[in-house]
Amino acid sequence: MKKRMNPVHVLAFVLAFFLAGPLAAQINQMNRIAYFRGVPIQADLQFKKDVLTQGQYDLEFMRVPNTKAYFLRIKRKGKILHLVQGENYPYTERSQVCNAPRLCINRDEEANTLVIIVESGAYTRPYSGIRARYIIPCVGAETAEPAEPAPPAEEEPVGEEENPEQN
Repeated sequence: MKKRMNPVHVLAFVLAFFLAGPLAAQINQMNRIAYFRGVPIQADLQFKKDVLTQGQYDLEFMRVPNTKAYFLRIKRKGKILHLVQGENYPYTERSQVCNAPRLCINRDEEANTLVIIVESGAYTRPYSGIRARYIIPCVGAETAEPAEPAPPAEEEPVGEEENPEQN
């Protein structure tokens, strides 16, 4: 006995095929906004199980079309090492927008993270006036063993105090 395909299943498959195809292609296609060559990273960065050591890397600021999803590609010698998703970090005033793409790297010692802020600039097309922030954990405080407390200092015996009133 042959089973015939249910028309509802066929319709669902066709719709899923036509809708998922362009969506997947759009997610895989990212547009480059800015490219920074030879950026010195002064901390070891932690990516799940991988560690990115200190050194010079190429950073590529990317955006997925029709969304506000920002990514930072970390590359060395043309090879993509890591892809980090960032968050929109809007300007408070329009006058703060720089003219050319700009990169700012700060280390937050308290949280043990590296904060990278990338700005697209006012004249970058098609994405002008965009600023994104990436927070990447550093290797260090959370992986280091706590220091042992110093042993208490031995107290020296204190001699009797001289009381001038007794003499």
